[in-house]
Amino acid sequence: MKLESSIPFFLRVDDRLIHGQVMVTWVRDLGVKTIYVVSDRVVEEPLEIMLLEAAVTQDIHLEVLSTEDAIAKLQQSTISPVMVMVENLDHVLALAKRITPLPEVNLGGIRYRPGKSLFHKAIYLDEHDHVCLDELEKLEVKITMQTVPSDRKVDVFEKRRKKGGRGWR
Repeated sequence: MKLESSIPFFLRVDDRLIHGQVMVTWVRDLGVKTIYVVSDRVVEEPLEIMLLEAAVTQDIHLEVLSTEDAIAKLQQSTISPVMVMVENLDHVLALAKRITPLPEVNLGGIRYRPGKSLFHKAIYLDEHDHVCLDELEKLEVKITMQTVPSDRKVDVFEKRRKKGGRGWR
């Protein structure tokens, strides 16, 4: 069952989560005062949470949430605008299955790891990522790639079609 989000939010996939580029360009450009980091892994890592807290300025409210807690928070929150940061497409898929409307997803960065191939700029994908994208496309989730706000948006699914399918080498 899909539940309605009570607030508009900006959803970005970036496996680095919060870093200088996010704070200097995205947060400023969007006027964000609240960031939810959604990660079932990070929520269990106190040291990583401390590092994320150190990366945000004092005027930004940060919460590190599990996927389930984020879904509940997005359905109940009245704080706006909110930036939701996730590490991977699995989290986007989990949110897409439970929240409506899901905003356009910004695919900002997934670093190279063994088994991943360059898809676009700083975005490396593997078979699992493409399976997630297949599911997200079926759910009609709009996903664009845009490293910084001044970059042109590139539609993920159009790029895959232009590359003859899943779009990897």
